[in-house]
Amino acid sequence: MPWYGWLIVALIAPPIVLLGLTRLLRFLAPGPCPYQLAWLLDHPLRREQTRRILDRMGLEPGMRVLELGPGPGALTLDAAERIGPQGRLHCLDVQPQMVARVRERTRRGGVSNVSPCVADGQALPLRDGCFDLAFLVSVLPEIPDQHRALAELRRVLRPGGTLSITEQFPDPDYPLARTTIRRVEKAGFELAERHGNWWCYTVNFQEPVTAAASPGQWPPAGDDEYGQSPG
Repeated sequence: MPWYGWLIVALIAPPIVLLGLTRLLRFLAPGPCPYQLAWLLDHPLRREQTRRILDRMGLEPGMRVLELGPGPGALTLDAAERIGPQGRLHCLDVQPQMVARVRERTRRGGVSNVSPCVADGQALPLRDGCFDLAFLVSVLPEIPDQHRALAELRRVLRPGGTLSITEQFPDPDYPLARTTIRRVEKAGFELAERHGNWWCYTVNFQEPVTAAASPGQWPPAGDDEYGQSPG
């Protein structure tokens, strides 16, 4: 084999081997990332992408935001800072240990606009149309019934709200962007933006605004995101 042939092999072999190992890990341990491996989600090399990912989502001050599957909260504090004290960030994770870690992290950071909660993405304990934006980072493929989860996300987003999905290689469940787009559009969302590359991409979708939806009806007066009246 000529020298440039070996060079090509040297360039493409590591990603292929890495992908194979991550797929094997997924086969051996299906479901969300175990709490014991939370340090991988919060690794400094992975955190380098945090600012870029948040830039792509379209977070703005005052927004009501849902973070589904925050893990140990690698993006949570930065997201909370972007929406400011007038905004509200609800972090829902199926693993109590992860939620406890997010709660402790926000406490130590002095952050007061974050509400961590243990919940299943397939049955969100939230009222209809209460969020401006919902985001998932390397989470959607881990949910057993993705169609049901996407239906729930549509339900809790206000008309015209944004669903932002980010996937990063070499996550064990990493799907190609076209796979994610096809899956989310099938659930009724409309593709609005696409950012990044094959290594780390973000795709933003919108909940269609129907003729029956009236901006003046959102949010219902006196109700919080869990359908409870204050006090």
